[in-house]
Amino acid sequence: MDKNSHLIQKTETFLGLLPPDHGEAKIEDLKSRLFQQSGEAAFKALPGFIPLAAGNDLAYRFHPEDRHLPASPVVNIGKLLNTEGHLFLQVTPLEWVADFRARLLMPDKQKSPEIFPLAAGILLGPVAVEMDLDKIEVPCITISRFNLIIIEITYQRPRPWEHSLFWEILFEKPLKRSVS
Repeated sequence: MDKNSHLIQKTETFLGLLPPDHGEAKIEDLKSRLFQQSGEAAFKALPGFIPLAAGNDLAYRFHPEDRHLPASPVVNIGKLLNTEGHLFLQVTPLEWVADFRARLLMPDKQKSPEIFPLAAGILLGPVAVEMDLDKIEVPCITISRFNLIIIEITYQRPRPWEHSLFWEILFEKPLKRSVS
């Protein structure tokens, strides 16, 4: 019997915020360093984005072109956050994530994803057991513009990060800059 025959393919769809340009380059550099330190391929598996909501019907029920989209938040990054065994770059101010999420979606329509949690930060990957998070140098980044995305992620359960993982951005739209 094939040792992978017990794996189940699963697809989840996310609404998220993707930092463009300079912010993305610095985040990808950090993910490369995390990969070199831990050997976890997961750090290179997905783009660094803020997961706002999950649901396989997101692409159908959420139509960004039909909505008045909020302006892009201005956030600072400079700290790692371990949430349910997954590593995120924490963004500040923290309350804007919940605020932004509430302005885009009906709160009762949100569900918890299986592959990783929704958090107030940019997803990096799963935390490797041997990682000393206090010794990881995190660049200070200010991001003043995000792209709103709908991303579909296909993986295999029960160990999504250990096997084939595929993703595709189904929709991407730059958000307007905030006026301070």
